[in-house]
Amino acid sequence: MYIGSVRFFKHLVLLSICIIILSFMTATIVLSAKNNELNRKIASYSDPGSTTGDRNFKRLGGSYAFAAENVGLSYQKLYPNLYVQKSTKVTENAAKTIYLTFDDGPSPNTMDLLDILDRYNVKATFFVIYHDDEASQNAYREIVKRGHTIAVHTASHKYTEIYKSVEDYLADFDIVYKQIERVTGVKPELFRFPGGSINSYNVRIYQELIAEMLRRGFTYYDWNVSGVIQPVTQPAILSPKM
Repeated sequence: MYIGSVRFFKHLVLLSICIIILSFMTATIVLSAKNNELNRKIASYSDPGSTTGDRNFKRLGGSYAFAAENVGLSYQKLYPNLYVQKSTKVTENAAKTIYLTFDDGPSPNTMDLLDILDRYNVKATFFVIYHDDEASQNAYREIVKRGHTIAVHTASHKYTEIYKSVEDYLADFDIVYKQIERVTGVKPELFRFPGGSINSYNVRIYQELIAEMLRRGFTYYDWNVSGVIQPVTQPAILSPKM
């Protein structure tokens, strides 16, 4: 009898292996197609060399923010003090202008970096991460004291956590925002999304997220050049690590 025989079980094992292989190949093809589509979206909205795409994306976020004013989304009621009145003025499109920015500090190099900037009378924007040690808090104060702009980057820098939802991002943002205000007396108006304004972690929520941050009065900046200074013919935002 075939059913229950050794030959039957051999065929059953082979069939199972074939099904697993076909399932894996199908999943790979589907995920590859989704990944390619995601990469196309990222390239169109946040190409680090494209200022036009960034401006278009900000207009998109701005339209969402305008529409969101009358929607009454639940997260709009969270963190009622997490609003700013814009006062920072940034001169854009000035000839041969570089906006120098630093991410992910403070670090042990921050104080030396501030001394170098002082030496050449250069001002920069520091997008900082939450640290509660005294050395880092002193670095926050020195950034402000020496005339630089202090801005929000992230509290945890854990992409998988902060980009779960708009609520999770706001919770992370509020931690470092309040600390900067407490330590320096400054309410930061500028911020930078970890990984950029659109990335593979926030692709589901980036429109809502940007709209909510713009609605609260904050201004975000991505970067055009990262880590390496090179000749430019148009304004660039450089973002080496602190």
